[in-house]
Amino acid sequence: MVALLVLGVSIGFALFFGALLTSGLYLFFSNSAESILMQEVAKDTKLENGTKQYERWIKQPLILESKIYLFNITNPEEIKSGAMPIVSEVGPFVYEKHLYKKEIVNNKSDILQYNQYWSMTFRKDLSFNSHNLKITYLNTPLWPTYLFSQRFL
Repeated sequence: MVALLVLGVSIGFALFFGALLTSGLYLFFSNSAESILMQEVAKDTKLENGTKQYERWIKQPLILESKIYLFNITNPEEIKSGAMPIVSEVGPFVYEKHLYKKEIVNNKSDILQYNQYWSMTFRKDLSFNSHNLKITYLNTPLWPTYLFSQRFL
């Protein structure tokens, strides 16, 4: 009977210390794995010269596309005599916008100073196809001045 009691207490201590050891190892390795993961993420996202993220930050791989539509006035001479404009939509005229940074200065306190530039490239293959297109449009800011001056002429 005493042997069974000693055996039961021994098994209980073994289970308790086994659970304690397993929990401790789990906490140690899970924190260690999370720490390693966080270090790798920080290394990949830090803006330091030579990293992939730095190169993506300087020249963004995302290309912005702008589609521009214009309204062509089909009756410009009639407008001069007071008629309402008749317009027709012309387009799209497609441009790609590329963003990039230059004059980058690292002042050693985790602050980067830079100038951002952009360039636009006309995409003839995606744009409205018309040779020698002439568009007449209304200069909206100047139009009220023109109408006001017509009162005195």
